Amino acid sequence: MIQKVAERMYCIIYLVKAGVPVFGILCVYCTVIRSILEYACPVWHLGLTKKLSKDIERLQKRCLKLLYPYFSHSEALNISSRVRLDYRRDLITKNLFREIKEPPLHYSIHPVLKCPIVN
Repeated sequence: MIQKVAERMYCIIYLVKAGVPVFGILCVYCTVIRSILEYACPVWHLGLTKKLSKDIERLQKRCLKLLYPYFSHSEALNISSRVRLDYRRDLITKNLFREIKEPPLHYSIHPVLKCPIVN
C-alpha cells in the first residue's frame, strides 16, 4: 500500500509543477492517494503497529509538504481542513460499527429459525 501511494505521489508533483490550484490538487489527493490509504481500514486499522501508522501518516505529510512547503504538518492540516490519518481511520471504524450496531441494520438481521428434524 505504501509503495502504491509513493508511486502515485508523482501526479501530485506534476500538478504542483503545472501550477494547478491547491484546491484541485487536494481533490486529486483525496481521490487518488487517500482512498488507497483508507481502503478497508475498519478491517486492518486496529491491527496496525505504531511504525506502520507513522509510515502511513508520513505519506500524507509528504503530500501536504508539496502543497504547503512553508508550513508545518499541523499547520498544513489546518489550512487544508484535513485531519491526521490515524484519527480519521479511527472515526471511520467507529462509525461503521455504530451503523452495524444501531437500527435499521440491526433489526434487518433475522434470527435463525429452528427447523424440525425430518427422519
